[in-house]
Amino acid sequence: MSLTRQELAERAASLAVQGVYVGTSSWKYPGWCGMIYDRARYEYRGKFAETRFKRDCLAEYAEVFKTVCVDAAYYTFPSQQYLEGMVNQAPEDFLFGLKVTDSITIKKYPKLDRFGDQAGKPNENFLNAELFVKAFLKPCEAVRANIGLLMFEFSRFWPHDYEHGRDFIADLDKFFGQLPKGWPYGVEMRNRNWLKPEYFDCLARHKVAHVYNSWDAMPPVGEQMALPGSRTNPDLIAARFLLKPGRKYEQAVKAFEPYDSIKEENREARLAGRALIAEGKATAGLGELPHVPIVGYLLPFWFVGAARRVARVLGERTGFTAQTRLAVPLNSRRSNVRAAYTGRWPSGGSPKPSHDFSGARQCSVAL
Repeated sequence: MSLTRQELAERAASLAVQGVYVGTSSWKYPGWCGMIYDRARYEYRGKFAETRFKRDCLAEYAEVFKTVCVDAAYYTFPSQQYLEGMVNQAPEDFLFGLKVTDSITIKKYPKLDRFGDQAGKPNENFLNAELFVKAFLKPCEAVRANIGLLMFEFSRFWPHDYEHGRDFIADLDKFFGQLPKGWPYGVEMRNRNWLKPEYFDCLARHKVAHVYNSWDAMPPVGEQMALPGSRTNPDLIAARFLLKPGRKYEQAVKAFEPYDSIKEENREARLAGRALIAEGKATAGLGELPHVPIVGYLLPFWFVGAARRVARVLGERTGFTAQTRLAVPLNSRRSNVRAAYTGRWPSGGSPKPSHDFSGARQCSVAL
């Protein structure tokens, strides 16, 4: 059963007050008109005005969801004016997930036109802590209360980048050791063979979350969750359900454009999302456990139907209700659940793949 727009908004709001945020990756998709957006709001002289839509639709999006992932920050350093402009369109309790600009996370620029003269060359600013603080973190200070996640997305590294995973971990350890503390940092890795204790230990030393992610060459989120030590920040759990493992991005784009209806489902991803919520439910309100705001990113593109299903699955099937007692950290105005992983899937056993619930682009969900 699909939810109406109003029902979806109510479910998302109910989860958000418990520290569970559901949203998408970016929001400027005309294909969502009629589901999330009212097309009439963006018409000018009887025609759909795409410029007006892209400028103003975040406000309408924020009437339904309580978070969004800002992919634009990955392509250029965000200015304070840009960040404040987004925050001003959203309610006070709305959280933004920002992808850190690729000038910090790319070791060698791909041979793509958008990189211009830098294409194919080593990136001299890779893991440049000083540049990150100055060009990315400083503008974020003005909207810090509305930032739920700062995510370093590392594309897959090849042998010419790092001969051994331990060499990357050493660079990462040095980098995070130079950054200001207290920000909600997360790392999204695309090298499955590097998901080892040494990597998780490095993130744990710096209280950086490993971002569970579903991607073509990565193990499913459920498998990542089962890895010992993978919960690297006691105050933050992050997950992004992106492509179905084994499916290429270009294939997903071709299959699912214009992202205006549900095409397929990925039962395995749904089970993993449910498990993350059950993880919070299992020990909510127990004072001896750490604060764990559960944040994730959901598969888009039938994103509306997907989000409706997620709200139903997480809100009803897990019994995660608004009556759950919450604990609020002194340094945060937002509610956070106390939780610990139980090591059990809600339905028992291990999740098994059924249908595909992947999307063409990354979808920010705060689950």
